[in-house]
Amino acid sequence: MTAKNFSTTPTIALFLIISATGIFLLIHAGSPNLKAIHEWLGLVFVVCGLLHAFANWKLMKRYLGGMKGAAIGLMLISAVTYSLVAAPSDQAGNPIRSVIIPVMKAPLSTIAILYGQQTDTLVDF
Repeated sequence: MTAKNFSTTPTIALFLIISATGIFLLIHAGSPNLKAIHEWLGLVFVVCGLLHAFANWKLMKRYLGGMKGAAIGLMLISAVTYSLVAAPSDQAGNPIRSVIIPVMKAPLSTIAILYGQQTDTLVDF
């Protein structure tokens, strides 16, 4: 067996598993352990992906040359920069949720003030 056989199959399998667990995390489905599984298998995926790249180095160099490699590099730099600099540093979660949920739980009289309306007019909706 070659290095390609040992790196390609796990890379494909992990890609599929991480894609599925990522979707489950996005829609908030699955077990409480799903996030840990997704993160740990993500690290294993990185190792297998690097092994796959080294095993197919000649093809990788040819494929990533030119505009394809530049586009991939630009996307990688943008994602890492956003993750480290522009993304919120707190662990509060989705900032939209942190605004919407308190508004949804607020009494109707408070919501009326936000919209500049009388409480009676909002009851009709």
